[in-house]
Amino acid sequence: MSYQNTFILVSEDTKANFGTEPPFKEKPTIAMLEYQIITAHPYEKTEADVQFECEVLRKNLDFSTMQDEEEARQAFFAKPHACFRSSPLVKTYGFGIHYDENGHIMIYGMETTAYQKLAQDQKLIIKKGMRSRREKNK
Repeated sequence: MSYQNTFILVSEDTKANFGTEPPFKEKPTIAMLEYQIITAHPYEKTEADVQFECEVLRKNLDFSTMQDEEEARQAFFAKPHACFRSSPLVKTYGFGIHYDENGHIMIYGMETTAYQKLAQDQKLIIKKGMRSRREKNK
């Protein structure tokens, strides 16, 4: 699933106070890879592009032809994948995700003016990031 003209807010139960780059680890985490790909290519990649690129990098895949890459991409998306509302960038690291009219994405730290403007933009669909924990019955 990919959104258009949408802004995903930071999760309500995040412990972040501002957007924080995910820490570097020897084995790259999904959060670290998503952050690196999105910030290196602002508004150039869709959610699907980023998800597939993360898979390629994590598994160290190498394609000899475009056909091999396309077949791998089709196999990857044959199974369902969670949307970025559940991304650790939204849940843990304090970033909102903006999808432009073409579904291309960029992240904004929750402390930034850009985040606040996007969160208030009446022309965008505003979605909440998924919570890290279920709410207990009251």
